[in-house]
Amino acid sequence: MEFEGQQSDEKVINVYKKHWSVLLSKIILILVLAIILLVVVNLKLHIVIDYFVGFWLLISRIWLALALIPWAFTYYILTDQRLRYVNQKGIFKKAILDINFDQIEHVEFLTNNFIQDLTNTSTVIIQTETGDLTIKKLQHANNFYNDLQNQITKGKQDDI
Repeated sequence: MEFEGQQSDEKVINVYKKHWSVLLSKIILILVLAIILLVVVNLKLHIVIDYFVGFWLLISRIWLALALIPWAFTYYILTDQRLRYVNQKGIFKKAILDINFDQIEHVEFLTNNFIQDLTNTSTVIIQTETGDLTIKKLQHANNFYNDLQNQITKGKQDDI
């Protein structure tokens, strides 16, 4: 795999994304609002239900697409030289953060509950010279942590 900004001697180790459960709260909210609005419209306003359902389906699809875009296009690229964090914010805004391994001071792996342990969606905290990067609900967080630690160790051994 190649990515924009990749160095000629840089090799991609793996690409990681946030877990799909990040979207779950938005999907549940859409369904709850749809049920509440359907009941209110049916009881109070006597509006034709077909128009309401069609309108709500349109609005919920737009809302879901707006939630899906940042999730789908936010990822972490681990190479043999650095970690690149690409964060899609909405439709048009994107932020890219590169962290070289020599800037990383400490990496912490946190599992807050049994569900996170079961789904392997833990939190990884990367402490650098300039601040912390907290990655919550990362898919395959354990693999990410181990791969990152391996690359940091290799980088330190190469410096010796």
